[in-house]
Amino acid sequence: MNIQATLLSLFPDAQEGSWTLRNDGAGPYISAWNLSAPCPTPEALAQQWATIQATYETQQALAARDEARRARYIAESDPLHFKALRGEIPMSEAIAKVAQIRAEIP
Repeated sequence: MNIQATLLSLFPDAQEGSWTLRNDGAGPYISAWNLSAPCPTPEALAQQWATIQATYETQQALAARDEARRARYIAESDPLHFKALRGEIPMSEAIAKVAQIRAEIP
């Protein structure tokens, strides 16, 4: 767990020096707390860290999905779109290809 990132997530308006972290070899811990809000428990920190990790994993999955779609659009639908603009095929073919890619990579 990244305690610093977790505390910054819980207290985004906190100023530098609002807490002090120490590491005695068994892992980091909060050694000084200078906020009016109560110091979070280890359980609260663990729960917030799990939320941070889940959010990060979701963002990574969405970015991978978007990149996969983008690669397919470039390779498959863009050429059809330009053919449609030149009048070589109906625009509906390009639109159908985009819909197909979206269906295959939801």
